[in-house]
Amino acid sequence: MIVAPGVEQETVRPRELTAYTARDTHEGISIAAEFYDKSVSPEKMKAAFGKADPRESNALPVYLVIFNPTKDALRLDGLSISFEDSNGKRFAQLPGIDLEQRMQGSIVVKGNKVKTGKKPATAVTQQELLVKMVPPGETIGGFIYFDNAPRPAGSTIYVNGLKWASTGKELLYFEIHAETHPENQP
Repeated sequence: MIVAPGVEQETVRPRELTAYTARDTHEGISIAAEFYDKSVSPEKMKAAFGKADPRESNALPVYLVIFNPTKDALRLDGLSISFEDSNGKRFAQLPGIDLEQRMQGSIVVKGNKVKTGKKPATAVTQQELLVKMVPPGETIGGFIYFDNAPRPAGSTIYVNGLKWASTGKELLYFEIHAETHPENQP
């Protein structure tokens, strides 16, 4: 793995499927999600993002893992991911580059022109889920970000647009319910 200067952490790696409480399985494919909300320890956040904390810029990081134990590759080029809270309100996915710019800030120069400093890539963009295919027998993982999303308890992530590479047939959508954190249980 190539790490940009100033990035101090390792890449988050997928764990076994059973390690994730928020997951869904269809046609042999499993997708799991781990929510990096305010309940996540500072140590875990630092391990994932170094000194940067996307939550401070009103973004909810979610580590999404796709398990493909089948003998066919999965195409992700039509992938659509949405976040819905427990009240049915949907929140937009935020591209890593936009979140990174938000975290770094912008400088207004002469009138309305905005200038951003050229800084090395951060863990936000380095770990973003951007792959277009999951090979047969492989597992991939990466972060996705949601703009102004609330605590995940009671929320759902919907994943659409996965297709079998050999036939182009779309898989049924995945519905991943967020785990309830201990402090939210009655």
